[in-house]
Amino acid sequence: MSFCPSCRYEYRPEVSVCPDCNVPLVERIPAAGSAAVSPDDSWVVVGKIASQLKSEMAKESLDSQNIPSVVLSSYFGALGR
Repeated sequence: MSFCPSCRYEYRPEVSVCPDCNVPLVERIPAAGSAAVSPDDSWVVVGKIASQLKSEMAKESLDSQNIPSVVLSSYFGALGR
């Protein structure tokens, strides 16, 4: 079987390019690196969102694209100051 390295979908052996991602298929899915569980130098602030609901929606959107993300809720407590 062949796999898309982007969407990780599995294809039959006769398929060589992912029809959705338009990338060549591979024989094995590359191992995903584990995300850091606490802030370090590799973290990037994407933005500050003043609504917890909107931040959760943004996180869901990133997660659906296999982009690891976290919401640091300490920002919400600082809004009332």
